[in-house]
Amino acid sequence: MPKRVVNRFAELLAIKERREGRTWTRRELETDTGISLTSIQNWIHNRNSQYSATQIDALAKFLGCEPGDLFMWEDAQGWNEESPENETALAPAF
Repeated sequence: MPKRVVNRFAELLAIKERREGRTWTRRELETDTGISLTSIQNWIHNRNSQYSATQIDALAKFLGCEPGDLFMWEDAQGWNEESPENETALAPAF
């Protein structure tokens, strides 16, 4: 079965929020990471087609994790790995 790369930002943010006993607004995320609100939204909703090394580094530092912890393989049921639009899901641009 084909796989695709998905990010775990929303999951790791929820863990950070529980650990700290607070929630982070998107504005605070933008300020603390230097990542735009639009990009933060894309990370939260897993809508990235490419990944920036600068953003990965900033988010890993913010979350207190390793860059690789932000990603996982997901089975892509009904997903066609031959399709050109899915190329970045197989090999994100770092």
